[in-house]
Amino acid sequence: MVKVIYAPPHRDAPFTHHSMPGYGPRIGQESRLTLWMAKQPQGRVILGAIGLTMAICAIPQTFFPNKLPWTMSPEYKAANRAYMRYHNMNPIFGVSSKKPGLDH
Repeated sequence: MVKVIYAPPHRDAPFTHHSMPGYGPRIGQESRLTLWMAKQPQGRVILGAIGLTMAICAIPQTFFPNKLPWTMSPEYKAANRAYMRYHNMNPIFGVSSKKPGLDH
């Protein structure tokens, strides 16, 4: 018979070994930014975070504009519709159910 000894996890750090420090901010070690944000109204912090995220996401679009992919050209779309019609894809409500002269 094997004797199993259960050692409960450390009370401050669940699922870690008792000799490891806990996760998350420790008391007395918070940064000034964290303390400042904790004292602000919740709406201001959320709107600020959303605004910052939007500004970061706009940087590539502003400074590195790209052309549309070649698959969005009118020639490619027409060829794709012809291919779908030839192979009878979506025959009930899709491309193959439309009359040939009514491409939209």
